Amino acid sequence: MSARRLLAVRDARVYLIGQAFSMLGDSALWLAMGIWVKTMTRSNGAAGLVFFFFTAPTLFAPVAGLIVDRVRRRPLLMVTNACAGAVLLLLMVHGRGQVWLVYLVMALYGLAYTLLGSGQSALLTVLVPGDLLPDANGALRTVQESLRLIAPLAGAGLFVLVGAHVVAIMDAATFAVPVLCLAVYGCSSPAPSPAAGAGAPRCWPDSGIWPRPRCCASS
Repeated sequence: MSARRLLAVRDARVYLIGQAFSMLGDSALWLAMGIWVKTMTRSNGAAGLVFFFFTAPTLFAPVAGLIVDRVRRRPLLMVTNACAGAVLLLLMVHGRGQVWLVYLVMALYGLAYTLLGSGQSALLTVLVPGDLLPDANGALRTVQESLRLIAPLAGAGLFVLVGAHVVAIMDAATFAVPVLCLAVYGCSSPAPSPAAGAGAPRCWPDSGIWPRPRCCASS
């Protein structure tokens, strides 16, 4: 019943469809690129670097969360999805001499993946009523984890069938769908509000372990 109520909310429905395509694009490329680099270089290490450059930006996940808290979520997701179109740089790769471009694209790809992961859940809070938020988050995570299993294999299969350049074009197209969905959904993204007490010294309770800051001595 709650799933029906969730899908009855037009903005939530449009948003989830768009983000499903975004997550498909996030997950479909890395395995295909590893196979491609292996084919071009005959090096397992060079192929492994594809996964390294894709996952390395997750180290900046706390910074991504901070950015999401400080800017409007809808424009952030739109810009991030649009920038993920940098995957088209792969059309310039024709041999092992351009493998560095694959690494660059995968690093940008991983950075976009990190930002999108933080922003997707945050925007849901203004799209659906509070009582439907757990179901909305559950639906988003279900799609995300399912595509993490299916999309890499699909991307690798397409690489074998049609080649890396066609896979790159198809992957770029998946990021156009969420941009369109974010552009047409009706709910506006509220401006981030400053944290309560911003600019004032922060005080911590006396734990008996660390000395209290001087600013809290009189509190």
